[in-house]
Amino acid sequence: MSVADKIKAFVNRVAGSQPPAAPARTYLGALKDDDDEVALQLVQNAIRRNDPKAMAILGIMHATGRVADANPQEAYAWLLQAAVRGVPDAMVATGICLASGEGVTRNLPEAAYWLHRAAKQGYLFGMGMLGWLCNRYPELIGIHFSEDELCSLLIAYAKQREGLTPAQLARLDQLNQLQGHAT
Repeated sequence: MSVADKIKAFVNRVAGSQPPAAPARTYLGALKDDDDEVALQLVQNAIRRNDPKAMAILGIMHATGRVADANPQEAYAWLLQAAVRGVPDAMVATGICLASGEGVTRNLPEAAYWLHRAAKQGYLFGMGMLGWLCNRYPELIGIHFSEDELCSLLIAYAKQREGLTPAQLARLDQLNQLQGHAT
């Protein structure tokens, strides 16, 4: 499964999250309706207003080919801009791109950095992905975070998972399975 397929869940996750600001609701609505032409115009307008969620959405549109042909390099560039501006979903997607080498040269320490930033914000998916990455590549521990900090984040991850409803837990497991690991 390609990284583009793996992060398609991002659009659904953002669209299903708490109601965003009015401009975001408009482009997310167009995406949900599969009106990509209108969505692209609305996203570009929102980006001109410096909307970081719109930057992330444009990255996903490039990753999935909803703009034109899939363009992993353009996807990564927009996801990174959104990540730098604090969008946790974009931080995770940036980390996934860096871990897989999709649209950018593979860089595991940088992938761990972005997943760690999302995890520090309490973002459950980021916590799970960081745990998975560090379990697979333990040499990443100590570069951007200590083993103690990672343990604290993973304990928080486990506690948050305990409090999820069955539907929320199923959704998180679905996202994790798209990434190729179980929680």
